Amino acid sequence: MSRRTWQEISSGINKDYLSTLIKQHNVCTYRTKPCKNYLSITYKCSEYKKFPACSYQLKVKQHVDGTYQLYSSSCHNDQQRANSNRLLSPILDNIRQMTENGLTVVQIKKVMKVLHPDLFIDSKIKSAVEYKQQQNRCRIEFIEGLYSRYESPETFKIFFRGIQIWASAINNQAYTISHVMGDVAAGITGAMCELPLARRLMCWAHVIRKVRGRGTLIKNKDKFLLVEQDIKQLQLSFSDQIFVTAANLMNNKWKLDKDLEKFTDYFEQQ
Repeated sequence: MSRRTWQEISSGINKDYLSTLIKQHNVCTYRTKPCKNYLSITYKCSEYKKFPACSYQLKVKQHVDGTYQLYSSSCHNDQQRANSNRLLSPILDNIRQMTENGLTVVQIKKVMKVLHPDLFIDSKIKSAVEYKQQQNRCRIEFIEGLYSRYESPETFKIFFRGIQIWASAINNQAYTISHVMGDVAAGITGAMCELPLARRLMCWAHVIRKVRGRGTLIKNKDKFLLVEQDIKQLQLSFSDQIFVTAANLMNNKWKLDKDLEKFTDYFEQQ
């Protein structure tokens, strides 16, 4: 076995800078060895299990004065993956994406046979799809459980603050919520004070659901269908000015018909 050769790439560095370099070089601790005047720490490729042929290593000499010397040997080799029964990452990514887009197992299998005709992975595709669907169900159940159990103003205040903090951290710039869309839940209404500059919008699905739920206020079914059509047209407004003007005209038109009086009063209150 040939002896490793080491090349010095940095010296006199501090611990913080060393940590940054360790992350940049994608290595993990391999072994630590105390020497006479320093502590020797060897690092190897963080993905050595996935790429066993990768011989890349870093060596650090930690001196008593708190400084470090950094050496490297060889280079990263990610050309040859280890033998595994698992699906390759690119294939898994394709399956996850198609699952997110709503494709069924049968549809995904047909697509994969076109993309990878030489692979016999039907059972693995099914397992990967079922695993991803289970993850999605867990997320939905968690969110629904959070809202149904803690649907209070304080919960939504924490939620609104958290979104702005997380988004600001991820994007490295300040993020402020400008619009909030949902139903007329009292918890959301009570938490809007947390977002003084944000606009409150009603979700279209909730609007039309509530409209149809109050359809009994209009005895004439044909007139109710015309009212529903008016609301659908209003929803297509592409500016605030058009929306406000159209909404006023629509209400004024409804008020001319006594059969729509109760429904008009309900709609205005909402």
